Amino acid sequence: MAYDRARGVTVLFGGYDGSLQNDTWEWNGSAWTRRSTTGPSPRSDHAMIYDSARGVTVLFGGWDGSYKGDTWEWEGTTWTLLSEVGPPGRLYSAMAYDSARAVTVLFGGAAEPLLRTANDTWELPSCPVDSDGDGVNDPDDECDISDLRLTVVIDGCDSGAINHLFDDGCTMADGIAECAEEAGNHGAFVGCVAELTNTWVREEIITSRDKGPIQRCAAHADLPEPGLDSARPSKGDSTTPVETLSRP
Repeated sequence: MAYDRARGVTVLFGGYDGSLQNDTWEWNGSAWTRRSTTGPSPRSDHAMIYDSARGVTVLFGGWDGSYKGDTWEWEGTTWTLLSEVGPPGRLYSAMAYDSARAVTVLFGGAAEPLLRTANDTWELPSCPVDSDGDGVNDPDDECDISDLRLTVVIDGCDSGAINHLFDDGCTMADGIAECAEEAGNHGAFVGCVAELTNTWVREEIITSRDKGPIQRCAAHADLPEPGLDSARPSKGDSTTPVETLSRP
């Protein structure tokens, strides 16, 4: 249960009355109103707070026959699944909203296996975080620190091919960097890049003319020694001093 300050109502969700429930009710100070029976699965022992920066009630975790780790938000009409990625599933967590920093803070709870007591602390910012500035927020970004250079550059070799940004927040350069990370030797790296570029040609992401320069740059690349950092950029790195890819 949490208090929605903007709308002046207390919001209640779910619980256990002999069976698990997933109904949503609101109390305005004189009467209860049933609002919804859709949204999170029927559950108990979840945590709820009100995020005053965004004007939504946030629900996390609980028990529906399994330990839940999903995050939902209620804006007064509809429950929306915000994320299934974050703290491991649990119940009995403590959760509060820090209005000074505009973050939801979650601590501890009981998690698998066998109601093991947790003592970890997690924060959920009110405003979506887009670490690499590609227009894809981190929870939905498979590559939240992307190589966003306008062209595909491999070990200093600029192929001249446009570095395509995919819907999952990864770029072609990220795919090639993954090849470098996973390849056991130079030949495996070159083969991985060839497979990628052939796929991109079939999907009409690049042309056959683009494929050659990318593969030639891969052939001349020096892979890092095992155990050393790859060419993939780190958080805060500038991938180019000029212009980078981004989503509208």
